[in-house]
Amino acid sequence: MQALPTLGSLLVLTSLLHSTISARNWTPQQHAVLDRLDECVQAGLDRNRTVELSCFHRDFSGWRNDMPSLRDGPFVLDEIERSYSEPQSETLVDFSIQPLDVDIYGSIAIIHHYGYYYMRPEGGETVMRRSRWTDIMLNEGGRWAWIADHGGTDPGNPVTPAN
Repeated sequence: MQALPTLGSLLVLTSLLHSTISARNWTPQQHAVLDRLDECVQAGLDRNRTVELSCFHRDFSGWRNDMPSLRDGPFVLDEIERSYSEPQSETLVDFSIQPLDVDIYGSIAIIHHYGYYYMRPEGGETVMRRSRWTDIMLNEGGRWAWIADHGGTDPGNPVTPAN
């Protein structure tokens, strides 16, 4: 019988923690970083090549969970260019970002977040994929751009139908 109050306490604590994270008051600097992150992801949704390319610093390197090695700036730029010229097997129909933490150190920002991507395979129904990322952005000339990242599909969250 002792386990029940402990489980109840854990559920209350978990919901309070989630509420605290979701309702966090971001500083104006943190908002600027999150707005840029949102703009960069939205550029992919809108297929806005100019904005999407501006989101990556020339010295970018990153590591997706599903890749055996680092991606560098030229690789990512080629990947973006290919995405505009090759037919896509699925379409990004919507997304949302759930920031967990944003730390800013001068011109460097470190963002930990979940990404929720709603994808529609050709001829199929929309599904939601959750990813988790650590992004590092550099501010040069007043514009934030990815200089590094690490993340990818959240292995603890399988693809689910989007209702």
